[in-house]
Amino acid sequence: MSLGHYLPIFLAALAAFLIGAVWYSPLLFAKAWVRVHGYTEEALAAMRAKASKTYAASFVAFLVMAAVLHIILSHLGVESAHGGVAWGFHLWLGIAVPIGFTA
Repeated sequence: MSLGHYLPIFLAALAAFLIGAVWYSPLLFAKAWVRVHGYTEEALAAMRAKASKTYAASFVAFLVMAAVLHIILSHLGVESAHGGVAWGFHLWLGIAVPIGFTA
């Protein structure tokens, strides 16, 4: 993989991380997420104490996902952003959604 491929992978991982940060922020769904899971203040404090490790692990996971998606798209010959988004959507729909649904 050439050096020119690392920047898009990093940017894709960063975008996914930032979308997640906004999604689970008080701006959007943090309060509902806490309520649905029934977390207590003590549980939230424990999560905050290890948040940096959790965030780092999440970012590494997003890097892995972006790199694997890049490999798949490269083997398929996809060279446009539109094609990448379309394949990404279909992989999400066919893999991530069913796993999330069963969880």
